[in-house]
Amino acid sequence: MLSSLDSVKSAMESCSNILIEAERLKKFSEEIDVVFRTNDFKKIAEQLRAMQHSLKVLQGLPQFQDHQR
Repeated sequence: MLSSLDSVKSAMESCSNILIEAERLKKFSEEIDVVFRTNDFKKIAEQLRAMQHSLKVLQGLPQFQDHQR
């Protein structure tokens, strides 16, 4: 029983992390145009790295497979 509960807890934590990354990616996508207009190349690079990280976390989900190109 305890191992079953632990498996459920792990699955819920995984789902929570995926939802957090999906929300982060959505936020980054909404902000990227503004960041590019600043010509702050360091901030642009940071934003793109963060987006790449989110896409790696979400890579197994069909909704995000088109975004990986």
